[in-house]
Amino acid sequence: MIQRLRILIADDHPIFRRGLCDALASDTGLEVVGQAANGEEVLKLTRELRPDVAILDVHMPKLSGLQAARCLAAENLPLKLVLLTMYEDEELLNEALNLGIQGYVLKENAVEDLILAIRSVVAGRPFISASLAGALLRRRTGR
Repeated sequence: MIQRLRILIADDHPIFRRGLCDALASDTGLEVVGQAANGEEVLKLTRELRPDVAILDVHMPKLSGLQAARCLAAENLPLKLVLLTMYEDEELLNEALNLGIQGYVLKENAVEDLILAIRSVVAGRPFISASLAGALLRRRTGR
């Protein structure tokens, strides 16, 4: 039996979260083991469920996705993180990369990009939505 990747989804909008679950259900190698509506639930469920990948919305109540990522990084858990955002914000992207977040997906591309992002980060390769390529080049060249 092939072991499926265990996924935690965190987003404060229940309908969007449900849509992500449905999108991931199309891949038999993935299993959504938990859902969180805020950053505090992310911490609790990650400790309890030990997912392989946590998908974190940037803007959530109690703790943002970045704040939750900071806490999880401090605990040194064997966990890959993918950040979800609506904004093509270069400053936010840089902050996420500086935190060591492996995946960065725009919500507008979530259905197309999410499974690719999960597979990529689990394989040790970063994933960033293609529309942010310009921001990555500026980061690299310092312009």
